[in-house]
Amino acid sequence: TLTSPASTGRRPTSVRSNALHQVPLQRSQLESAERARLQASPKYRDFQASRRRLPCWSRLNELLAAFDRSRVVLIAGETGCGKSTQVPQYLLDACPSARILVTQPRRIAA
Repeated sequence: TLTSPASTGRRPTSVRSNALHQVPLQRSQLESAERARLQASPKYRDFQASRRRLPCWSRLNELLAAFDRSRVVLIAGETGCGKSTQVPQYLLDACPSARILVTQPRRIAA
């Protein structure tokens, strides 16, 4: 789920980038970074395939559009969907000059 802080009434705590609004995010830039990694390491193909099976890959265009619209985007998803590992990498691939902060809520012990 992608939401803006204003629509939830919550303080922004998930992902923030200061440089994203200086350069439009482009999926082509991300795809170019993926191709370069494949050329550098043929073993990357297996890793790339596993990355693309994560739920966040299927929402990539929506993610990039959300970051183009707002400096702060909250991302909620199931454990293991790639929200704290892959999404920042996608953003860095799409905009290498981006500065990104990822935070996670503390787990409450039972």
